[in-house]
Amino acid sequence: MDSATIRDHLRELNERLAELDEEREVLRGLIVGYEGWLRLHDRGGTKVATLTVTPGKPTKATPRRSPTVKGTISLSQATLRVVREAHGQPLHGREIASRVQALGAQTSAAKPERVMDLLLYSHRNRGQRDLERVAPLTWRWKGE
Repeated sequence: MDSATIRDHLRELNERLAELDEEREVLRGLIVGYEGWLRLHDRGGTKVATLTVTPGKPTKATPRRSPTVKGTISLSQATLRVVREAHGQPLHGREIASRVQALGAQTSAAKPERVMDLLLYSHRNRGQRDLERVAPLTWRWKGE
């Protein structure tokens, strides 16, 4: 295989991972909704089993926590989506943060533009080569 083929495979895998993350968030929302409904409407006195969603088996060296979704979409997915939908236009972290908030994602960070920068940097390092940092706290999508 050549490097172009590997890059294509990486892009496809990252897109599939993004789809799975979105599906996971939807399923988590369904679980929370069903548990809430049962708490409100199950008057038969039966115990409600609490459902838990675990992203994978954590290792002893690096225990993993499930990310807490404070809005309707994860910050990570919303950040990537905002930059992608800008169609190559450079966006500063403040603008990314406001668009992410409009999508329904939330953060309690004092400086949300720094969180956006960190998330995009992380995406790029995990193989999302279509992300480009053009200035401090400023990113653009250089893909299709």
